Amino acid sequence: MDFSFFDCNLSFSIFTDLKLVSQVFVSCKMEEVDFGDCDLSKSKFDECNLERAIFSRTNLEKADFSSAINFSIDPDNNSMSGAIFSKDNLAGLLQKHKLKILK
Repeated sequence: MDFSFFDCNLSFSIFTDLKLVSQVFVSCKMEEVDFGDCDLSKSKFDECNLERAIFSRTNLEKADFSSAINFSIDPDNNSMSGAIFSKDNLAGLLQKHKLKILK
């Protein structure tokens, strides 16, 4: 599948089991989106709000989350080799550990 989403509200969408390689999401509201068992490798989440989005057994290899916000991704439950994050949004990878991260 080949889609690009710009300034969309995709909240509550279900993308489970889809192959969405190299997809582009720009300035999208993606609250509670379900990406379970998806292949999102090489996809870009540019300035997207991923609050309560579900990433479970998702291929996120080389995906770009460098400007995404409010995501929570468990690195132990997803393939993430080469994924891109900024130092400011790394907390989204540590939430399961319930750490207190100071800025």
